[in-house]
Amino acid sequence: MKQPDVLALEFDQARAICENEGLEVEIAFTKPPSGNPDGFLRVVRSKFINENKIMLTVAYQNWRKEV
Repeated sequence: MKQPDVLALEFDQARAICENEGLEVEIAFTKPPSGNPDGFLRVVRSKFINENKIMLTVAYQNWRKEV
């Protein structure tokens, strides 16, 4: 199976594409060590776990500095 092209998409859209391809979706979050999340979750990495499961690594679109 070819891996869906979901890099940089909003998470909800990427998950729908993967599920329409018959894939089970797992999520991993990544973030900088400090700051406050803001904006949409976006896919920054996708990786097959097996032929029926894909892991999407997501991060918030914006990070505000703590003041």
